[in-house]
Amino acid sequence: MRQSQPSIAAVPDRVAAIDAATAGPLHALLPLLDALPEALLLLDREGCVLAANRTAGDLYRQPAAELQGLALAALDPALSPLALADAAARVETGAELHLSGSHRRSDGSLFAADLWLRACSGPGGARLLARVRPAQPPAGAEDEARYRLLLQAMDKGVLIQDAEGRIVAVNPAACRILGLSETEILQVRREVLREWRVVDEHGTLVAFEDLAGNRALRDGRSIESTLLGVYLPHLHAYRWLSLTAVPQFRDGDTRPFQVVSTFSDVSTLKRQADLFDETQRLAGIGGWEIDDAHGVAYWTDEMYRIHDLPAGVTISEARALDFIDPEDRELLERALLEARTQARTFDLELRLHSAIGRRRWVRSLGKPLLHEGRVFGVTGSVQDITERKLVEEQLKRQATTDRVTGLPNRDTLLAQLTQAVADAQAAAAPLVLYVDLDRFKVVNDVLGHIEGDRLLIAAAERLSRSIAGSHAVLARWGSDEFALFLQAATGSAVQEQLAERIVNAFRQPLRHGGEEFTLTASVGTATFPEHGRSAQQLVRNAEAAMLEVKRRGRDGWQAFTPGLEQAIDERQRIESALRRALDAGEFRLAWQPKVALARGSIHGLEALLRWRSGSLGEIAPAQFVPHAENSGEIVRIGAWVIVDACRQLRAWLDHGTAPGHAAVNVSFRQLLSGTLYDTVAAALREYGLAGRMLELEMTERVLIEDAADTLEVLTAIKRLGVRITIDDFGEGYSSLNYLRRLPLDGIKISHAFMQGIPHNGIDGAICEAIVRMGRSLGLAVTAEGVETERQRDYLIALGTPFAQGFLFSPPLEQAQIGSFLDAWGDRA
Repeated sequence: MRQSQPSIAAVPDRVAAIDAATAGPLHALLPLLDALPEALLLLDREGCVLAANRTAGDLYRQPAAELQGLALAALDPALSPLALADAAARVETGAELHLSGSHRRSDGSLFAADLWLRACSGPGGARLLARVRPAQPPAGAEDEARYRLLLQAMDKGVLIQDAEGRIVAVNPAACRILGLSETEILQVRREVLREWRVVDEHGTLVAFEDLAGNRALRDGRSIESTLLGVYLPHLHAYRWLSLTAVPQFRDGDTRPFQVVSTFSDVSTLKRQADLFDETQRLAGIGGWEIDDAHGVAYWTDEMYRIHDLPAGVTISEARALDFIDPEDRELLERALLEARTQARTFDLELRLHSAIGRRRWVRSLGKPLLHEGRVFGVTGSVQDITERKLVEEQLKRQATTDRVTGLPNRDTLLAQLTQAVADAQAAAAPLVLYVDLDRFKVVNDVLGHIEGDRLLIAAAERLSRSIAGSHAVLARWGSDEFALFLQAATGSAVQEQLAERIVNAFRQPLRHGGEEFTLTASVGTATFPEHGRSAQQLVRNAEAAMLEVKRRGRDGWQAFTPGLEQAIDERQRIESALRRALDAGEFRLAWQPKVALARGSIHGLEALLRWRSGSLGEIAPAQFVPHAENSGEIVRIGAWVIVDACRQLRAWLDHGTAPGHAAVNVSFRQLLSGTLYDTVAAALREYGLAGRMLELEMTERVLIEDAADTLEVLTAIKRLGVRITIDDFGEGYSSLNYLRRLPLDGIKISHAFMQGIPHNGIDGAICEAIVRMGRSLGLAVTAEGVETERQRDYLIALGTPFAQGFLFSPPLEQAQIGSFLDAWGDRA
């Protein structure tokens, strides 16, 4: 620590040296000030530091150069501008002014200091010279310092108010509890304090005048351990405080000159106490005791309520046991016997029939009453756990059954099938059938999900009746798919008969809501062990056989064959290669132009995904996209497509090739993943593209997977300026409802309708209806798959705005786009 230095006034040579230095330019001043041992600050008339020596830097714990430009008030927070102006006026008379206060170092710590100000002059005009020394502690200062340190270290909040109720001091714990800084608390006015809504432990509002500190000042007596809830508007929260206020008096005074309030944050304890009291009431826990000497059972009020008896009725042990279900009574009698003879405790869950016949589940805990090692009774508690047991049973049912149909779910079927496989005999082995309801998704969309579920229940009941007497286990496997198995099928005739019964059952229309619906069934079968040696393999192969039926036209059944196994192997190879394709850089984008028919100009480009596998070669999108969607890889791949399309669009724009906008296909799985918005927003931001430069095309399946989430995500994407278009409109789940609700910009007529125009009247009528509907809804309509001039002319006559297809251009590689656009010329 630097030793105390003598006053400048006592060292004439130093005073002369300072006067000589301050009279010169600033650049000549610093070496002279650094040579002096005291902390020196040269200030302008407004109290701004012009120069400081090294000793001052050491004192304030920062380089002397960083002190330059600071206001003296930043070093001495208590020094007001008025006080500084007054000091400047006084030192101009030639006097040296002495000020004492708390100065702040660069690390925020405070120290007591003495400051002397005197006037000096120089080329820049009148200046002030300040010298600073740490103050010598007065008598008793060590006790006060310890007291202040104690307050600083306390984990209780301490708040001191003067005789007028103004807050004059706080400690750090008070700042933490109240969520305010020391300065903010000291500046709080009475009017602000009135906004802090205060309630007592019963929730009754406490008037400002009746707060503990104000009462202690008013009445001159301590207020002990008061529980108060304080609403802090800046935190938008209540804090529960346990507060004690103690008034302080000067000798001979009858009125306190200040009040010291200490408080702790007991919000957590208060919540826990409230919850405990409420839990005790809601849990329904009653106490009991059996006095063996008199054969009497003593009950609490809650015990009587559980048994639906009036409180106070005399209860014997025998009568108490009569309330227990006969199947559980022996269990409780044995537990009571062991408590008496072996001093054992017990914890049982029992069924109880109350005095009015109400059935309840209770948890009974008991322990022996001992005196000098001898059991003289048994005591314990009973808790009503009926609600918990009902929830457990419901959860157990939900875990094993389908919510809609009430049939076992897939986990239940797999568990039972796994056991059946383990128990299989050579002569009678498990047979699995996989059933899919053809066209149910279309009917479900027409009816809506509520009515669709009711139709599904009717279909499940018909399926159950069709297999009645076969002893088959039936389960709902998925949305419109069911699986069933026979534990011991004997011969191929059994599978044929069962499959035929199911198929024939669904050839009759289902009546629902006064209407008839035709839902045929496609069935696949697999037999242990030739078609699979595990439950999962049997179900998977039966599903593969079902998919073959659907490929052939639906409404039939098919047993699994080795040829189908090869198809499964091929699918697995594709899915395995897909998982590596993105990281291996095997994907690329091809681009197909979209044409504005009226002008014949290029309106934009659609990005089309292409895959050249390192192990499988070039694979068509129709082969790999369904696998990517089923495996979930389409989420990562789709994100890459969006980013790469934006990258390429940015590159074309930078080279002056402006193809309009880029359209990208989006899978329903991307929407369900919850990452689509972030992917789009990040890609636009990374490549500096306006949202209108990007168009997302999605099939109608996207729009019915989760309507609420779909609307939220698409609305957010729409706010980015991105266009949203429905692809293959009219091919799947077409519904005017989502066209009305969702933030769409356009629809694309499915290429399936292009093949029939202009000679097929039905296809032509559909196209015309779609174009008119799009125009009336303000949606841009694009025709896909245009291959002939007659188709183009027909679409122009209908007023179709846009088209794409091989007539204009096949999909082009990225390197071909520039020359194509140059050759075409006109661009939208």
